[in-house]
Amino acid sequence: VDNASSDDVGDWLAQEFPNVVYYRSEQNLGFAGGNNLGWEVIQQRFPRTKYIALLNQDTVVASGWLARLVDYLEAHAEVACGQSKLLLHPETTRFNTAGNVCQFLGFGFTTGYRELDEGQYDSPRSIDFPSGAACLVRAEAIREFGLFDSHFFLYHEDTELGWKSRLAGWDVHYIPDSVVYHKYVYKGD
Repeated sequence: VDNASSDDVGDWLAQEFPNVVYYRSEQNLGFAGGNNLGWEVIQQRFPRTKYIALLNQDTVVASGWLARLVDYLEAHAEVACGQSKLLLHPETTRFNTAGNVCQFLGFGFTTGYRELDEGQYDSPRSIDFPSGAACLVRAEAIREFGLFDSHFFLYHEDTELGWKSRLAGWDVHYIPDSVVYHKYVYKGD
């Protein structure tokens, strides 16, 4: 899904990658709305889809990242969403997030931000919510409760995804064998 970009990426994609399904939105729907539109297109064109991968454009993936997510969800039928180990880029030995947690008032926080990766988060585990930067979501779960709430134009849509997954009886896991590097830039103070 092209979220109303102003360049000619559609023409370039068609020429360079003719097998890619490209859909252009007439307006910028934000991260949540753009992904929801993508899910609608997937449902129409590929109704038997089993999983959807969410991957930010500011990421670099390690070899096998997607296969490891699929294998894990195949082996864990109770898991709706699986998040990759997200390391920073270019500081590839430091964490962006090893899974996200909710504070008792509902605020979401990353686990391990900027910590050195010394193996402390090398075991899969249940987490409160996945980072939308790199995760795999089971289509069966999305059909049950939807992907993102479009009111969350940008940020917190993944927090809400974790909440509704759990409320519907599903689990959310961090899967460290799947590694993605995120060119994350913190904009706060």
